[in-house]
Amino acid sequence: MAGSARRKISRRDVAAAAGVSMTTVTYVLRRTPGTSISEPTRRRVLEAARRLGYEPDFAATSLVRGRTELVGVIAPPFNPPPNDHDAAVLAGLAAAADRTDHHLIHLDQTSPDATARCALRGYLDGIIAINSSGDIDLDVLADTGKPIVVLHEHVHIDYAGAMRRGVDYLAARRRHDVAVLMLDDPHTAPGRAFLRAFEALRDEHASTMRVSLHHPDDSRCWTRAMTALIDAGSYDGYIVNTVTARIDADPSFLFRPLVGHADVVVIGSPTQRRPVVESGIILVAPCFEAGRQLWAMLMDRIEGRAAAQAQPLAFEQA
Repeated sequence: MAGSARRKISRRDVAAAAGVSMTTVTYVLRRTPGTSISEPTRRRVLEAARRLGYEPDFAATSLVRGRTELVGVIAPPFNPPPNDHDAAVLAGLAAAADRTDHHLIHLDQTSPDATARCALRGYLDGIIAINSSGDIDLDVLADTGKPIVVLHEHVHIDYAGAMRRGVDYLAARRRHDVAVLMLDDPHTAPGRAFLRAFEALRDEHASTMRVSLHHPDDSRCWTRAMTALIDAGSYDGYIVNTVTARIDADPSFLFRPLVGHADVVVIGSPTQRRPVVESGIILVAPCFEAGRQLWAMLMDRIEGRAAAQAQPLAFEQA
């Protein structure tokens, strides 16, 4: 019934519950820079807003701040689901966006008219294109004056850096006999990048480390290849490269018995993060990191900051 409708919680309610002024509530909830609000006060306001179920008025906030807090992501349609490569980049974007007030909107790269309307009507604060090979004309979107960041143009997936992180980590751990199991197709761009990095790193560490490459003819036989390497028992370090490989399970489970006897680095996707980290195995996720860097670059442009330097690939470790 109309009389039972719940009254919308206002900033005035939050201010009363937190024992502060409405101005303080506004500064805290909008994260206004340059204000001198103590950390205890900020936490008290946020807790009051959470307890009361406060939701900001989207239209009013957009008018005041001149922003919609919406970011469009140009990506392939979700039916069929995106490939592992695109899914990992999207996961990195989502993880970074979760730490901000912005929200992601999927823009189907096969629907250029709908995407152009969304951008030209001012619905978006910025646009990220993780796949620009579709029918969307980025020059048209650039005419909106909104910042645009494009994967493979402004941010590159650091495949070679991922391999270097793995080899350098094992070298620092004084591992002398390292097996690199590559499940990615060597004829793809990521595969070629990994191979070039492997050859350079093998030569660079030749005096202190033997690094050997193993590549099964059929990636569907990866469990057999990995089992053979483990059973050989002659390696004290392993790197398993699974960034673009279509495999049906997390490869870390085979290596769990080795933890404590050998070091294992998995170069893979965030879908492997939980089982890998829980097992104590190192994970490097270059596609996931690229998604986070795309988000950081777009936020820099939205806020008018100088573009931050690309951060080195991080390890995920228990």
